[in-house]
Amino acid sequence: MQACAPIVVRWAAREPPLPAAAVTVPVGQGGALVAAVRHRVAAGAQVRAVAGSGRLIVFAEPDDLPWCPGARYLGWDAGVLLPTEIVPSVPAELLSMAARSASAGVAPLVVLPDAVIFAPLPTQPVDVEALVAMVGGGEA
Repeated sequence: MQACAPIVVRWAAREPPLPAAAVTVPVGQGGALVAAVRHRVAAGAQVRAVAGSGRLIVFAEPDDLPWCPGARYLGWDAGVLLPTEIVPSVPAELLSMAARSASAGVAPLVVLPDAVIFAPLPTQPVDVEALVAMVGGGEA
C-alpha cells in the first residue's frame, strides 16, 4: 500500500476579498470582541456566536459585524468559512473534504492557515451575558 503525500496549502492575497460573514479570535483574546458584540447588539444588530477549537466566532450581516482590532474576518467559500483577505492554493472544496475525512465525517466550519475549526453553525441570537461568562470582556 502506498502512502499519500500531504497536501501543502499556501495562502496568497485574495482580490477581491470575500464578503465578510463572520469574525473570529482565539477565545483567550475574546474580551474586546465580546465588548464589540455587546455594543452591536445594543444597537439592534442580529448577532450569533459559537465557540469551537479554542476560537470565538461571531456571525452577523456584513454591516452589523463588530469591529475588533487583530480579529480575522471570514467569508463563505464552497460551504466553509475562509479568511476574507487570503485564498488557499487548493480549492476550498478540497480543504473541506480533507478536513472532514480527518475528523470522522464532521464538517468543518472554518479553515484558517493555522487551524481547522469544527463547530455547529449557530442559529439563535447571541446571549451576550453567556459570552461574557465564557470569555470575559463585555465592558461598556
